[in-house]
Amino acid sequence: MFSPANILVATDLSRESDKAISAAFDIAGKYKAQVELMYVLDDVIECSAEYCLPQDEVDSTKTRMMADAKKMLKEQINRIPRHPQVDIRETVKFGDKLAEILTEIDEKKIDLLVAAPHEKHKAWHAFSHLTGELSKRSACETLLVRH
Repeated sequence: MFSPANILVATDLSRESDKAISAAFDIAGKYKAQVELMYVLDDVIECSAEYCLPQDEVDSTKTRMMADAKKMLKEQINRIPRHPQVDIRETVKFGDKLAEILTEIDEKKIDLLVAAPHEKHKAWHAFSHLTGELSKRSACETLLVRH
Protein backbone atom coordinates (compact mmCIF):
# COMPACT_ATOMS: atom_id res chain seq x y z
CA MET A 1 0.00 0.00 0.00
CA PHE A 2 1.30 3.44 -0.96
CA SER A 3 2.07 5.51 2.12
CA PRO A 4 3.93 8.74 1.29
CA ALA A 5 6.25 10.26 3.87
CA ASN A 6 7.45 13.28 1.86
CA ILE A 7 5.07 15.21 -0.38
CA LEU A 8 6.15 18.02 -2.69
CA VAL A 9 3.62 20.50 -4.03
CA ALA A 10 4.77 22.53 -7.02
CA THR A 11 2.84 25.79 -6.83
CA ASP A 12 2.59 28.85 -9.01
CA LEU A 13 0.75 30.66 -6.18
CA SER A 14 -2.56 30.57 -8.08
CA ARG A 15 -6.02 29.55 -6.88
CA GLU A 16 -5.69 26.40 -9.00
CA SER A 17 -2.62 25.46 -6.98
CA ASP A 18 -4.65 25.95 -3.79
CA LYS A 19 -6.55 22.78 -4.70
CA ALA A 20 -3.31 20.84 -5.11
CA ILE A 21 -2.07 22.07 -1.73
CA SER A 22 -5.38 21.19 -0.10
CA ALA A 23 -5.17 17.67 -1.53
CA ALA A 24 -1.58 17.33 -0.30
CA PHE A 25 -2.59 18.50 3.19
CA ASP A 26 -5.39 15.89 3.26
CA ILE A 27 -3.02 13.11 2.20
CA ALA A 28 -0.35 14.27 4.65
CA GLY A 29 -2.86 14.30 7.50
CA LYS A 30 -3.91 10.74 6.72
CA TYR A 31 -0.37 9.36 6.38
CA LYS A 32 1.42 11.70 8.80
CA ALA A 33 3.59 12.90 5.92
CA GLN A 34 5.65 16.04 5.60
CA VAL A 35 4.63 18.59 2.94
CA GLU A 36 7.02 20.84 1.07
CA LEU A 37 5.58 23.71 -0.94
CA MET A 38 7.89 24.84 -3.72
CA TYR A 39 7.72 27.93 -5.86
CA VAL A 40 10.35 28.54 -8.53
CA LEU A 41 10.99 32.07 -9.73
CA ASP A 42 12.28 32.75 -13.21
CA ASP A 43 15.86 33.92 -13.01
CA VAL A 44 16.58 37.60 -13.59
CA ILE A 45 18.06 38.14 -17.04
CA GLU A 46 21.07 40.33 -16.50
CA CYS A 47 21.90 41.09 -20.12
CA SER A 48 19.79 41.59 -23.21
CA ALA A 49 21.16 42.46 -26.63
CA GLU A 50 23.92 44.95 -25.90
CA TYR A 51 22.81 46.13 -22.47
CA CYS A 52 23.53 44.62 -19.07
CA LEU A 53 22.06 45.62 -15.74
CA PRO A 54 24.51 46.64 -13.03
CA GLN A 55 25.11 43.79 -10.58
CA ASP A 56 23.76 45.76 -7.60
CA GLU A 57 20.44 46.24 -9.45
CA VAL A 58 20.28 42.54 -10.27
CA ASP A 59 20.97 41.62 -6.65
CA SER A 60 18.40 44.07 -5.24
CA THR A 61 15.78 42.89 -7.75
CA LYS A 62 16.38 39.25 -6.85
CA THR A 63 16.21 40.06 -3.14
CA ARG A 64 12.90 41.89 -3.60
CA MET A 65 11.48 39.12 -5.79
CA MET A 66 12.46 36.46 -3.25
CA ALA A 67 10.88 38.40 -0.37
CA ASP A 68 7.69 38.97 -2.35
CA ALA A 69 7.47 35.31 -3.36
CA LYS A 70 7.97 34.10 0.22
CA LYS A 71 5.23 36.48 1.40
CA MET A 72 2.82 35.26 -1.29
CA LEU A 73 3.62 31.62 -0.45
CA LYS A 74 2.80 32.27 3.22
CA GLU A 75 -0.46 33.93 2.17
CA GLN A 76 -1.32 30.90 0.07
CA ILE A 77 -0.62 28.55 2.97
CA ASN A 78 -2.76 30.63 5.33
CA ARG A 79 -5.84 30.53 3.10
CA ILE A 80 -5.95 26.71 3.01
CA PRO A 81 -7.25 24.68 5.96
CA ARG A 82 -4.95 21.87 7.06
CA HIS A 83 -4.55 19.14 9.63
CA PRO A 84 -2.85 20.66 12.70
CA GLN A 85 -0.11 18.03 12.78
CA VAL A 86 0.99 18.41 9.15
CA ASP A 87 4.58 19.64 9.02
CA ILE A 88 5.09 22.18 6.21
CA ARG A 89 8.35 23.33 4.64
CA GLU A 90 8.52 26.25 2.25
CA THR A 91 11.02 26.48 -0.59
CA VAL A 92 11.47 29.38 -3.00
CA LYS A 93 14.24 29.22 -5.59
CA PHE A 94 15.37 30.90 -8.78
CA GLY A 95 15.94 28.80 -11.88
CA ASP A 96 14.38 26.54 -14.45
CA LYS A 97 11.11 25.26 -12.99
CA LEU A 98 11.31 21.72 -14.37
CA ALA A 99 14.96 21.22 -13.43
CA GLU A 100 14.56 22.68 -9.94
CA ILE A 101 11.49 20.56 -9.14
CA LEU A 102 13.10 17.34 -10.44
CA THR A 103 16.25 18.09 -8.43
CA GLU A 104 14.15 18.69 -5.30
CA ILE A 105 12.39 15.35 -5.80
CA ASP A 106 15.73 13.56 -5.92
CA GLU A 107 17.48 15.47 -3.14
CA LYS A 108 14.60 15.40 -0.64
CA LYS A 109 13.54 11.81 -1.46
CA ILE A 110 10.02 12.90 -2.35
CA ASP A 111 7.42 10.09 -2.47
CA LEU A 112 4.57 12.08 -4.00
CA LEU A 113 4.52 15.15 -6.24
CA VAL A 114 1.25 17.10 -6.30
CA ALA A 115 0.48 19.83 -8.83
CA ALA A 116 -2.45 21.46 -10.59
CA PRO A 117 -2.48 21.89 -14.36
CA HIS A 118 -3.91 25.14 -15.72
CA GLU A 119 -5.58 24.04 -18.92
CA LYS A 120 -8.21 26.78 -19.10
CA HIS A 121 -5.96 29.81 -18.75
CA LYS A 122 -3.71 30.81 -21.62
CA ALA A 123 -1.49 32.75 -19.24
CA TRP A 124 -0.71 29.50 -17.40
CA HIS A 125 -0.03 27.41 -20.52
CA ALA A 126 3.61 27.11 -19.49
CA PHE A 127 2.59 25.66 -16.11
CA SER A 128 0.29 23.13 -17.85
CA HIS A 129 3.20 22.06 -20.02
CA LEU A 130 5.32 21.86 -16.88
CA THR A 131 2.90 19.56 -15.08
CA GLY A 132 2.82 17.29 -18.11
CA GLU A 133 6.60 17.10 -18.18
CA LEU A 134 6.74 16.51 -14.42
CA SER A 135 4.27 13.64 -14.66
CA LYS A 136 6.44 12.02 -17.34
CA ARG A 137 9.86 12.65 -15.83
CA SER A 138 9.53 12.63 -12.03
CA ALA A 139 10.97 9.66 -10.17
CA CYS A 140 8.05 9.59 -7.74
CA GLU A 141 4.30 9.12 -7.83
CA THR A 142 2.54 12.16 -9.29
CA LEU A 143 -0.92 13.47 -8.53
CA LEU A 144 -2.36 16.10 -10.86
CA VAL A 145 -5.31 17.78 -9.19
CA ARG A 146 -7.82 19.14 -11.65
CA HIS A 147 -10.07 22.00 -10.63
